[in-house]
Order: sequence, then C-alpha cells, then structure tokens
Amino acid sequence: MMIRKIIPFLFLLLVTENPACAEETLVIVFAKGRPPFAMLSSQGNPAGLFIDFWRLWAEKTGQKIEFRVTEDRESALTDIKKGNADIHSGLFRNRERTAHMDFSRPFHEIGSALFCPANQEDVSGDYDFAGQKIGAIHRGYHKGYLREHFPEAEVVAFKDTESMITAAVSGQIAAFAAESPVTQSILNLMGRSGDIRRHPAPLFSKKIFASVRKGNKDLLSKVDAGLAEITNEERVAIESRWIADPRYYKSRNREMQPGHRIDIAHIRDLVFQPGSAVLIIFALIFLWNMHIRRQKECFRCLTEHGADITQAFAENGTIVYQSLSHTAILGYDHNELMGKTAFDLFHKEDMAQWEKLSASLLRGEGVQSFVHRIRHKEGHYRHFESKCINLLSNKALKAIVINAYDITERRLVEEELKRAKESAESANKAKSEFLARMSHEIRTPMNAITCLTDLTLQTELDTGQRENLQAVKESSRHLLEIIDDILDFSKTEAGKLVLEPADFDLNGMLGRMMHIFLSRAREKGIDLFLDKADDVPEFVKGDPVRLRQILVNLLSNAFKFTEKGGIRVGVECGMRDAENRNKIPLLFSVRDTGIGIPSDKQNKIFEGFTQAESSTIRRYGGSGLGLAICKRLAELMGGSVQVESEEGNGSTFLFSAIFEPGDEEKARAEDQAELPGAPEHRTISLNILLAEDNLTNADITTQILEELGHVIITVTNGKQVLSMLSQKHFDLVLMDIEMPEMDGLEATRRIRGGEAGEKNRRIPVIAISAHALTEFRKKCRLAGMNDFIAKPIGFSELSGVIKKNISDSTAGKIPSLQKGEMKPLSAENKTGSSGERFLLNKKDALCRFGGREHLLNRAYSFFAKGIPEMTEKLRHTITDNNMESIALQAHSVKGTCATIGAESSRDIAFQLEMAAKEEKSEQIRPLFEQLEKELEKVLELIEN
Repeated sequence: MMIRKIIPFLFLLLVTENPACAEETLVIVFAKGRPPFAMLSSQGNPAGLFIDFWRLWAEKTGQKIEFRVTEDRESALTDIKKGNADIHSGLFRNRERTAHMDFSRPFHEIGSALFCPANQEDVSGDYDFAGQKIGAIHRGYHKGYLREHFPEAEVVAFKDTESMITAAVSGQIAAFAAESPVTQSILNLMGRSGDIRRHPAPLFSKKIFASVRKGNKDLLSKVDAGLAEITNEERVAIESRWIADPRYYKSRNREMQPGHRIDIAHIRDLVFQPGSAVLIIFALIFLWNMHIRRQKECFRCLTEHGADITQAFAENGTIVYQSLSHTAILGYDHNELMGKTAFDLFHKEDMAQWEKLSASLLRGEGVQSFVHRIRHKEGHYRHFESKCINLLSNKALKAIVINAYDITERRLVEEELKRAKESAESANKAKSEFLARMSHEIRTPMNAITCLTDLTLQTELDTGQRENLQAVKESSRHLLEIIDDILDFSKTEAGKLVLEPADFDLNGMLGRMMHIFLSRAREKGIDLFLDKADDVPEFVKGDPVRLRQILVNLLSNAFKFTEKGGIRVGVECGMRDAENRNKIPLLFSVRDTGIGIPSDKQNKIFEGFTQAESSTIRRYGGSGLGLAICKRLAELMGGSVQVESEEGNGSTFLFSAIFEPGDEEKARAEDQAELPGAPEHRTISLNILLAEDNLTNADITTQILEELGHVIITVTNGKQVLSMLSQKHFDLVLMDIEMPEMDGLEATRRIRGGEAGEKNRRIPVIAISAHALTEFRKKCRLAGMNDFIAKPIGFSELSGVIKKNISDSTAGKIPSLQKGEMKPLSAENKTGSSGERFLLNKKDALCRFGGREHLLNRAYSFFAKGIPEMTEKLRHTITDNNMESIALQAHSVKGTCATIGAESSRDIAFQLEMAAKEEKSEQIRPLFEQLEKELEKVLELIEN
C-alpha cells in the first residue's frame, strides 16, 4: 500500500520539470542542407546532430521548443538579429557575429581536413600543392586558411561542397578543404564515398556555440544551464548516432565538460519491480537531493552569469550570503566576504544615504532603491544601482538582501556627456560674449564714421567730395549689415531668436520695401515688379520686421547677381488647413534673371558662411549668412525656404510663412506709430546730461544734440553723472554703458535708488551703446533705463527717442514742450491758399516725413480711413458724459491731426481735451461740432 502511494509522487519527480523554468515556446533556427548536423529528413522533418541535442536540452530544462528552417546560413543569422527566432542551433563565433549576438558555452567541435581524389598516389604524406589548384567554399573560412598556409597553391572558390567533390573527381583540382563530417555525409548521399579520400592529418577544428540576440542575458543563462545538464555519455550517444567515423568524436569527448546523470529508465524499472520499501525510500531521498542540487545549480548559473551581485546580511550587517558574481565584478573570491560587515564595502560618503534607507527597510516600507559605491578588492570603487528588501522575517533566510547592478560604465558615459555639455555651453557663451564684444568694438568707431559723414554731407561740397562721402556712407551701411547678420545667425544657432507678432498692413510693408529698391533698379537699368494675388489679405498678424528681413535679404541677393532683365516679387495665399481656419499661409517668391546657381551647389547655399562658389565672395562680396538666416526665420514662422535655379538662367527663391488674421485698427495704430516725426520748428531746448567716455563720440553726439537745439553737458563716467545730477537740473540723461570707475548700468540703478536726489528718481535715462544683442537691451531695462539707442546714432533716430521719452515721462511738466503744443501756428508757417492754410499744412507735414511725399500720401490715406471711426468714438464718449474718456479720445484725434498737418483741427481737438480735463461740460458739445466741421473740410481736401 505504501509503495502505491509513493509511486505517483516518484513519477511526478521524474516527469515534472521545474515550473519556474517553464516559459513560452522558444524558436530554434537552423539552415537546412548541412548534414549530419542540421537538415530535413525525407519526410520533411528537422533532423541531425544539433536537432537531437536541442531536443535533449528541452527535456532537461522542461522548456517547450520549436524549430525554424531557413534556406541558408545568412537567413538564419538574420532571424536572430531581427528577433524572429530565439536561439541559433549552432555556429562558429567570429568578430562580425559577436557584434549582433551573444554566445553560449561551446557544446560541440567540428574538425576540418583536406580531401583528395582516391586515385591519387599518396595522400598520407606531407602536404605539397605547389603550383596546383585546391578548392574551398567561396564564403567559408577554409579559403583564408588555405591562402595563408599554402601560398604556393592556387585557391579556387566553389559555391558548395557538391561542386568541389565533382571537380576533385574530374581532376580539375588536386584537393579541397572542408568540414570532415559534412563532407563525409555529402559523399555518402552522392554515392562517391569511394572516389574521395580524407587526408589523415587534420587541418584544424572549430568549436560550436549556441547564440541568442545581443543583450538577452536571461535566455543565455538558461541555455548555458541546460547545456551543463547534458552528460558526457549523452553527448557521445548523439554524436555516435550521426557521425560514423569514431575517430571524429572520440577526441571531442575529452574536451566536453563531464556531467552526472541518473539513469532514469533504470530507476523506473527498479520502482516497478518488487523490492524493499527501504530501497524506495532511499531512492526518493536521493531523487529529492538531486532535485535540490538542480535548483541550487540553476540559481548558481543565474547569479554567476548575471550582471548583478547579490548580498544577504544580518541585521547587524554581517554578510551571510555572497553571490559568485562578486568574483567577476568586485574581485572577491567566493565566500571571502562571509562573516564580514557589508557596510565596510560602502563608500563613506554614501553611508548617510544608506542609514536613512536602512531605517525605512527596518520599518517594513518595502523595496528600497539607491545608487551608491562599493569598494573593489583592488581598492577602487564601482557604482551600483541597488534594490534592497527586508527579509528578516523570512524563517529560511532571516536577512536583508541587496541586489546590485553595476552602472560604473554608464556613470562614466553620463559624466563624459555632462562634461561635453558644459564645455559646449561654455564655448557657446564665449562665442556670444565674443560676438557682443566684437559688435561693440566695431560699432564704436563706426559711430564716428557714420555721424561725421552725415554731418559733412550737410555742408557745401563739390561733386567729387560728395560722391566720396556717399561711398563711405554706403560702405559703413554694408559693414553694419554684416555685423547684424552675424549677430542674427548667432542668435538663431543658440535658439534665442524669437518672433514678436504684431498686427500690420502687409500692403504697406511691401510697398515701402519695394520703394527702397526702386532707385537701385533704376541705377542698374533693370525692372522691378510686385505681383500680389487678389486673395492676399491686407492686414495680417505676424512679425513684420522678420518678414521684411527675409524679403530684403532675398531682394538684395537678386540685385547683387542680376545685371540685366528684371526682378519680380510675388505673394499669394497657400492652401488653408481645414482644422486651422484662423491660419493664413502665404507664399512669397523672388524671381530674378541673374547668373543662376549650379544644381550641385543649391543645397549648400542655405548653410552658414556659404556661397555657391568661393569666387562669388570675391566678386560680389557678402558674409554668406543671409540665406542661412532666411531659412531659420522662415522655419520660426512655420514655413520653409527653397530655391529653383538653372545656371545662367536666373533663380527663384520661394519661402512660406504662417500668419493670423490681422486687426485693422491695431495695424493702423502700429503704422502711425512708425511714421517719422517732424523736425521741431519751434525750439524745445532741453538740458541734457551726456555720459560718454569716448571723446570723439561725445563730440559727435554733442553736435547732433546742439543741431536739434538742446543744451549739453558731458561727463565721462557714472560717478560724475551722480555728482552732476545732484548739482544741476537736467531734463534727460544719455548714458553710455561701458565707462571707467562706474558703468552706465550701475549709475542708473543708483539714480533710481535716490542717490542723485529724490527729484531725479524718475528722470528719463536713455542707454547709448554699440551692443546690439536683445539680451543686453533687457539688462538696460532691468537696471531702470527708459530706452535704448544703438550706435551709430542718426539724427532722426536720436530726435525721435528723445521726443518719445520726454513726452512719455514728463508730459505736462516741461513748460517749453507744453507751451509749444498749445501755441497756435502763425500765418507765416502756412502754405497754400488763404482758405487752406489753417486746414492742411502740407509743407510742414512733408518735412515731418523727411521729404518723402509717398509716405505723406500714405498718412493721408490712413487719416481718411481712420478719422471717421475716431470721431464716432468721441461722439459716444460725449453722449456718456465720461470726461476722462473724452479727454483721452480728443488727445488721440489731436495727435493724428498734428501728424498730417491738419493744424486747425488739431487746435480744436486740443481745446476739447483741455475742456474735458477741466470738466467744463458746457464747452464740450460746441467744440465737438466745430471739430466735426473742420475735419469734413480736411477730408475733402485730401480726397481732392
């Protein structure tokens, strides 16, 4: 009865595999046509030495497998690389394969020999094939071996073993090198075993490995563990079954690792034969011990071949288990650390982190992770990422377990990448500082060149002198363009170039831009056209400055390379995305009839510092940055740039950009703000403090300011600025940035802090600097400066900045400015007939627009379109009796009228503004009606 109860348990031990090892079916791939190792039987089933080997492996491991057959060896290797198969059945290891696969321990060895025709007189002596032909497979390793060891013979390549055998039998070759068992099997299949004889002396032998895809360490460990279970006797049985010649596998037996295997069939017979219960019990105990040994061996293989180290230690830190991987990774022999303290191996700087973590472990907070260093036996430290778990309550273990993965190489790579990143950032910062410094150093002398040239051009000069100075001015302008290109390119590379969207009049922008190039077109005798599609909207929202920069760059290039013919600028709407109806894609093109670009150079012209030909730089000039900047700007605007060109037949540059619908009122306000202000006919004399340490620049700036009618006092550093402000009254400070003793930024901060007196805390401070980077302008604003003007300084620019900041910060506080605004213009300043002189002062307005009549006409157009709406808003505020809004709207009308020279309307609007501020409600309605009538007359004059 006891035997009957024990037999089922014994049977389970015999046939049931370890469930921890059972996994999904593994695919083992082999290339057919390589007898006796791997082939298809006559029934089409996998057969051969390797096939039997893997079936035994599957039985040992309890792993389900299936075989995948390929036509050739390369296809089998590809399946492993791509993951279509898990294990390659068996192959040689070389450098190329180790790049894509990991290899197991060797499980077989194949010998190679020379084969000669059987009728050859002697094949037992030394090799001597001088002057003869010997064969080898064209893609095999025998070919290289023969060429190295038989240099006097001619090596002939064959596609397969069958063709070599045929050539040897027919006498075409004296011998051939091949794998012994494969060749013998093929000879048998061909029926030519008596025609070919093997040379008794072997050439060499190569070991066979199983392989898995690179990095699959778990599967590789399982393969090795299963191979270790196959005994020497089992290997011999398989080899003798498939290889007839005992000389081949006899020597192999000694090289394979011996194993130990219980004869299962014998035990089964023993169990089912009548016998003693004691014998069965001993057999069960033996089998149970074997089972435990297998479990231990499986665990040993996994820990030995893994990339982790495992430690278990008691609560006091004493190590109670040390994995075998310590030897390979940390240099400690097996069990060398047993009984020692685990904490002694940790780096002292990591101990605080460990103490905090161990406290969490002892509180039972689950698995804890940390990165730390462990000392190698040689004294240096390696970095590990560890997982820790408290198993003190586990009766079988009673320890804290650390499983640590070596990340030393990863940390080295990370540190190297960090150093490289810091180095790159440092280099980029140095480059930006260099460009800023270069810009400053070039712009400072350029300020003198440009301003002195402007001043001299206003004097009486003969024709030659004027032409020379105009050339100097044009060269200065060109040099500044190159500097700006370099700065823009640097900002795009650093990712610091940002768009500043605004509502703008696209038609107006295109018209102004084309006007700039009309004179150049006339000078060169070429045509210039603007071709704008009807569906292109008039008002859009985007960055008009950057759009204009792209178009000006492309037009400048077109003019540079076009000597005859013409240039056409095109604008049309692109296809709108149904999901983004609020986006307006615009397509721009600049087509010329110039020299064209060779097709092999077209992709290079958008790279930085590049032109189509090096000779082009010498002939036409330029930094080679314009198109690179255009490309980056177009990409920032959601589009791209491309070129279509044929050498000798001109070029067409096309770029796209994405815009949004524009607000007409905001666009008009922007355009109105950009119109140049009028020169002051009435002297508004300001007391200005100029801080400039460069005496030449100080002299030039003083001339400009005196020409504008101001009184100037000059100092050379920030300390003198504070001292002078404390002694005298000034209306405004023009502050250079870089000065000795105290720079402009620090001086401004102290002014805002009250060191120059409480009355000067809000005095307008305008920065003057050759620095042009956006980041530098931000520094000026943060220091408390009101505005920024870059060198070289121009008349209109400086005048406009001063007027803007005086108006913004001291409106109503400077008597001269307020008085000048309130004083009606005298009759001597009017032009036109007596009925027009107070309605529209065209001469004065034309001076305000720098003599550019087309700009004045454009302003008239804006006025005619915008003033009715402004008047209507004013009417509504009067109806609501909101005095603050009335004053604001009247002020707006006043400024608009002043811009175009509508002086009588301006005066009435001013009176209406003052009446609202003083809350004289009885004057509001009569003044408004008077203003309406006056504006109707102005509009009639403009229309006529």
